[in-house]
Amino acid sequence: MLVEITPDYIDFNKHVNNTNYVVFAERAAVNAQKRIAFLKKARLKRIQIAYKRAATLEDSPLSIQTKVVPGFTEHRIVSENNQNMEFARLRLNWARKER
Repeated sequence: MLVEITPDYIDFNKHVNNTNYVVFAERAAVNAQKRIAFLKKARLKRIQIAYKRAATLEDSPLSIQTKVVPGFTEHRIVSENNQNMEFARLRLNWARKER
């Protein structure tokens, strides 16, 4: 999944605000949810984030690479133009929805 960085994502330090990395990962998980059965019946339980470097407007677009494993999704946020430039890694843990 690709994300275009817009000024709305930028904080006063001229970097992508850290909370936006979570938003990007959640959007990628929603996209995966359409294909993955266990995510259709899950709710977000826990978020783990490892920040690597700050993204700026010049780094746009960002590529959100998603790996789905039963119980969690892993997201690697990198520059689309340079896959070695990593901005964050996230792990979203999912729990089965209670009825």
